[in-house]
Amino acid sequence: MNAAQHPGSIETGRINDTNPGEAHFLAQLLGPKYEGELKAHPEKLSNVIKKAYLNCFDEALNNQATVVQVPLISSSIYSPGGKLELEPVNQTKPNSSAYKLYHIRT
Repeated sequence: MNAAQHPGSIETGRINDTNPGEAHFLAQLLGPKYEGELKAHPEKLSNVIKKAYLNCFDEALNNQATVVQVPLISSSIYSPGGKLELEPVNQTKPNSSAYKLYHIRT
């Protein structure tokens, strides 16, 4: 059984084996290591990670990308082990760059 035959029926841990699309761009986002200055000041780590995502989305907008898929940056061995949260997007300000992050389709 594959996703093309049974849409929405993919089991946890299984792959979606439909035909892939054609990627137009590939970006590699490397997470900062949680050590030294960043370990001493976790708020700086959050800013570095946020900047990596923003740079990725800015580049996508500059290249008129309509779909963007990014990995979770600084997880696993690079994570601080704590919980750092970004402020929620203010949907009342659709011209803000944060709003565009979540609404990149044009």
